[in-house]
Amino acid sequence: MNKYDYYVEVANDIECWMDKDGDPFDLSQFKDREEAAEFLQDKLWAEDDITGNGPDGYANEEDCEEYLCHNLNLLFDALFEFGELEESLLDSLHKHYKEKNLARWADCTIRCYVLDNAIEKALITWEGYGFKYKKS
Repeated sequence: MNKYDYYVEVANDIECWMDKDGDPFDLSQFKDREEAAEFLQDKLWAEDDITGNGPDGYANEEDCEEYLCHNLNLLFDALFEFGELEESLLDSLHKHYKEKNLARWADCTIRCYVLDNAIEKALITWEGYGFKYKKS
């Protein structure tokens, strides 16, 4: 299996979300990329199709296991970034293991961790398509 690139895949998911139903995301409602990124961060954090941080998750347990292959370094980076303490981390691992959704939890953790970077990439791509921010 090839290594799943969370940065690329989450950015692609964001671009698809920005063009959902053929109605392109309107950058002209924002003064600049920073404002658009802040809006998207708030909007997409709990969006299952992007982070899996909503009620349904991003994918099934088996798919998430494949995504995690060769990406455990990202999981550890995310856990350190989000400040998981040893005790709470062990509690989370045990809880999700018992619920048989450990891979989905880990996948969601990584997706949330790469979200800011992926939003930035998606906005740069969108700008490249000619979409513009509102003029000051």
